[in-house]
Amino acid sequence: MWRRSSRGLFSLVVRLTAGFAVLLSPIALPAFAQSSEASATVETEPVPSDGDAADDPAIWVHPTDPALSTIIGTDKEGGLAVYDLSGGQIQYLSGIQPNNVDLRYDFPLGGQSVDLVVTSDRGDDAVTLHLVDPQTRQLVEAGPPIASGIDVYGVCMYRSPDTGDFYVFATSNGAGPVRQWRLADSGGRVTATQVRDLDMGSTAEGCVADDDLAYLYVAEEDVGIWKYEAEPEAGAARVAVDEVGSSLEADVEGLTIYYGPDGAGYLIASSQGSGEYAAYERAGDNHHVTSFQIVDSASIDGTTDTDGIDVMSAPLGARFPNGLFVAQDGDNDTGNQNFKLVPWESVAGSALVVDTDWDPRGDSPPDLPRAPITPDITTTPSSWSVGRAAIQAAEDDGVIAADGSSESGDLLVMGAGNDVSLTFSGLEVPAGATLRSAHIQFTAGAGDDGPLVLSIHALVDGAETDVITWSPAAWPDEGERGAYQQTPDLSMIIKEALTTPGSEPGASLTLVLSAEGTGRRSAASFEADPAAAPALRLEFSADR
Repeated sequence: MWRRSSRGLFSLVVRLTAGFAVLLSPIALPAFAQSSEASATVETEPVPSDGDAADDPAIWVHPTDPALSTIIGTDKEGGLAVYDLSGGQIQYLSGIQPNNVDLRYDFPLGGQSVDLVVTSDRGDDAVTLHLVDPQTRQLVEAGPPIASGIDVYGVCMYRSPDTGDFYVFATSNGAGPVRQWRLADSGGRVTATQVRDLDMGSTAEGCVADDDLAYLYVAEEDVGIWKYEAEPEAGAARVAVDEVGSSLEADVEGLTIYYGPDGAGYLIASSQGSGEYAAYERAGDNHHVTSFQIVDSASIDGTTDTDGIDVMSAPLGARFPNGLFVAQDGDNDTGNQNFKLVPWESVAGSALVVDTDWDPRGDSPPDLPRAPITPDITTTPSSWSVGRAAIQAAEDDGVIAADGSSESGDLLVMGAGNDVSLTFSGLEVPAGATLRSAHIQFTAGAGDDGPLVLSIHALVDGAETDVITWSPAAWPDEGERGAYQQTPDLSMIIKEALTTPGSEPGASLTLVLSAEGTGRRSAASFEADPAAAPALRLEFSADR
């Protein structure tokens, strides 16, 4: 969908606990920078389905002759297409509804290294699996679809530079999570094990993972771009790369990475509402470099309403010796929607670098420094407000034993047979604002590990909400207060609690954590150290 966002001035007061408030002063959002222009030299045949059908491309690089590389493009109303670099269709797999597509090279399967392609099939809410046959350049089914358990929307792959493991992420249409699975070979078939959920708060489609720097980027369509650590043990800590109203206009759609040497290159996003593509530095804080448009050439129309994109810095034969950028075109002037192929040097102009040294089939990723994302450096879009509510008294946090007795002490021990209760007072989501995310931050009170599943629910004046589950990684170091000690997003149950009939603005909110498993996690309490006590971190946005 193409929706232009409204921009303007606002101020917002958020009441979190008694005597605590956050005020956002009126701010003016920056204007868009002047964008450069590029044109396509090739366009694919239109997809067979009419209407809003073409969506996302992925560039596959041939192992011996780059000129024989292909574009794999989704037709979300009917199938998956494969095109050569002249735009001709060489295969069409019907009977699925693939929304997004991604691939990785050298997946170990049945004693061989294969090129694995995944798609998000919205018809079955599944992730489909295919291989590329390098002889025919066509797709072959590689295993049964992964049942996602979510309203599946986008998909992207990741190969860990630490372990070499392969993963797939799927995003959700609506307020569902981004779900992560580890992929493995099981008797020559690809199997998947779910390893992590990341809650978003609203619809996210586009995503991309950086295999060298171990980051995951997710486009929350009406909000902006989020950056997470891609390893499954990294938790839910995130950084906002950019927001709608800055260098982006909703919807924020496809994401892709231009790989350069030693961590150089670009993160590129489809800013659908402005008809532009925003380029950010791949390294560091992902500074916005420039934006560009794809405009008409003498023979090929430009792009509008772009969903998915992909880019390849490696040379692809005589047609694209300096790399290739591919974008979906939502309004093709010669028929159904299709994909436009743009030489990278045309995109780069004077603002971006052309570097063709990267090998997508390289044996091992470079050993690059990586900055962890922790709650201490987590940022949100500048038009959002952030509040932190802390435990206010010793009686507000405690352990409830199996016999119902409760006690306060230096440690909040979460293990089988114990519940932990945390109470926050004066919590309120004011009119004209949306609670986007909420996390409890603990401080490890002892070195704890072992398998543990925590079920978290909220109570407001005796009313109980649904449950969110959390399987925290080990807490080996006393005093650690980082991503591993941060819960998943709890905004769903907090919003449910605050809209429970009979609840009043400023009502007290109690969160209860119930444990199952043989492990345990111990957190510092208010009685041990008020500064280390559990804290509730909330993010609000003004309704647009």
